[in-house]
Amino acid sequence: MFLRRIATIGVLILAAASCRGDTNGMPRQWGPLARANNDRCPIVAGRYFASSAPISWVLAGRSVSLDSGTANWAYFELAGSADTAIIATVVTRDSVPHTARLTKGTPIAGDYFCADGWLQLNSRAIPNVWDADIRTAQFYPRRRALRIASGAKHALVARLDFTDYEEFTVWCGDGCKGIPLPWTFKTRSRWSSARPWNADSVALYADGMTDPNDVLPAALQARLSREEQALENGTAVPGQPNMKAFVRSKR
Repeated sequence: MFLRRIATIGVLILAAASCRGDTNGMPRQWGPLARANNDRCPIVAGRYFASSAPISWVLAGRSVSLDSGTANWAYFELAGSADTAIIATVVTRDSVPHTARLTKGTPIAGDYFCADGWLQLNSRAIPNVWDADIRTAQFYPRRRALRIASGAKHALVARLDFTDYEEFTVWCGDGCKGIPLPWTFKTRSRWSSARPWNADSVALYADGMTDPNDVLPAALQARLSREEQALENGTAVPGQPNMKAFVRSKR
């Protein structure tokens, strides 16, 4: 019970530390962000290009248990109201869908939670594969947090926070445990974006570069275009349920 309280205190301290400067460092053209009111969840439903950015893997890839990274993805899709649950689907280039259900929870339980108008994930949901981009001799990422909201042109925008701190060690019987010291917290952030999918386009990554390998096969482009049209019109897609209720309408 004592160690659980320590973990809870640490999560709450991390959440409080991540609240500073909500959009500091975000590329101006990615805004304004459409965050939710109070502790409701922002709208994230839609179909998006996948990239190596954290947002693609953390929201979709880890949930559907794909270990090959995003290189073989055609796109990923989020459906449903995040205030309840999200249906995450990854479709690979050979047209195979992989689907999982993400449940809303709290900072210490569930697949994600919502606070301050953002959809958020905490350290246990985020791998350390991006730590090398931010690590220095004076800064070692101990915890991570991801905040997500809808941005300009229906893209998803995410802020990945890396937090370093000193701690007070209280137990080393089965591995040292410690309490983070609040005045030692240092946080650095990295912004990324997932662009909305378009059957007639190639994948444009968050840095604005175009990958020539991301041109989808013509047959797959045609099929995906038909599915996109069916979703927008509210008609059934062959072999799939009618998902009109889960798709964000065009503004």
